[in-house]
Amino acid sequence: MLGEEEFRAMKPTAFFIVFSRGGIADDAALLRAVDEGWIAGAGLDNFGEEPLPADSPFWTARNTICTPHNGATTEATLRRGADIFIDNLGRFAHGEELVNIVDKAAGY
Repeated sequence: MLGEEEFRAMKPTAFFIVFSRGGIADDAALLRAVDEGWIAGAGLDNFGEEPLPADSPFWTARNTICTPHNGATTEATLRRGADIFIDNLGRFAHGEELVNIVDKAAGY
């Protein structure tokens, strides 16, 4: 979705932050954008290749922070998961429809 044209259109003070799905940006274009100062930096939780290899240039790119695909995790994440499980356990016991069912065809 984002390549050289899009990164060059950003202000040089812009930071690219991504914690959605890997592959949103062309990794080579993003590295150039940061290295050559088209943008100010990046905060990255997902990449085109995961897990991010130990020798990836993203680890040492200037003004770039890499997280291990857990950027959306908060202190409340475990509690929310437990709440959904408890709710679904009750629904299952009563023969009711479950919530947050994984769509295996969609992959999530």
